[in-house]
Amino acid sequence: MSRVAVIGSGSFGCVLANLIKENGHEVKIWSFSEEEKEAINEYHYCRYIQGHINEDVKCTTSIEEAIKDTDLILIVTPSFAVRNTCKEIAQTIGNQQVIIASKGLEGDKVLSEVAKEELNREIGVISGPSHAEQIYVEKPTYFDYYGPEEYKRVFQNNYITLEDCNDPLGMQLGAALKNIIAIGYGKAHGLNQDTNTTSAYLSKAFREMISIGTALGAKPETFLGFSGLGDLLTTVGSLDSRNLKCGILLGKGKKLEEIKNEVGMTIEGLNALDSAYKVIEEHNLDCPEITSLYYQIHQDDVYKNDKSLNKIF
Repeated sequence: MSRVAVIGSGSFGCVLANLIKENGHEVKIWSFSEEEKEAINEYHYCRYIQGHINEDVKCTTSIEEAIKDTDLILIVTPSFAVRNTCKEIAQTIGNQQVIIASKGLEGDKVLSEVAKEELNREIGVISGPSHAEQIYVEKPTYFDYYGPEEYKRVFQNNYITLEDCNDPLGMQLGAALKNIIAIGYGKAHGLNQDTNTTSAYLSKAFREMISIGTALGAKPETFLGFSGLGDLLTTVGSLDSRNLKCGILLGKGKKLEEIKNEVGMTIEGLNALDSAYKVIEEHNLDCPEITSLYYQIHQDDVYKNDKSLNKIF
């Protein structure tokens, strides 16, 4: 039995904590919210998945209490919170293994690099096509995994499979960049485009994803794995995806603040889009689909009038 701290009480954090407990391990969740702490401890309920979790999963708002006497720390916060959360963890961490399950970027850095800077240790990564709502109902799910072999058993069971990957950079870049593509793909559907157009967009944007990833040092073949193409396909193919919902609403003409309010949770693709655009500019990459999406969101007048963006729709 391993003792695990899950740092983050969103849908993915709650579902992974539930999975880990059902696998026979001890688990505690850390949340920033007293309301979510009460919902988990008193009612054994996660509002993000609108479902109950194992009653032995406990939640605390104290980082120190969450990681005390644990073997493994699993970070599942939104990307923007990873650095500050790791700063807090650093104050009391012992020799625990740390694994990143969060998806996103900080500038041109993947989140394991951010965590390593703050925690001064090698960071594991787990990533793949894994909507929390589907794990919750025990749908077969596959992950890429980078980390110690002994901790694979924390996650694996008859419906969860982990495959080793030696490219944690590529794993995380795929997981972050596919959210951008999902917004663009959703936008196409919001504009009532059909499969001829959406498939062309997906092909072009996937090439751009690989271009950005390899410019930052990732292996191109990693993007064909679970954390790249696999995660992309599940994100564009399911309305469980908040990034896809964001794009659909964007295509229907809604403003960004309206979209954020309607989606109601962090839209990681928006944060990743800013980071990706900076990489495109710094490395002089030809990525018209991601660039045009950036301009539509941040400089709509340029998006509408600059024909050189070569956008599909």
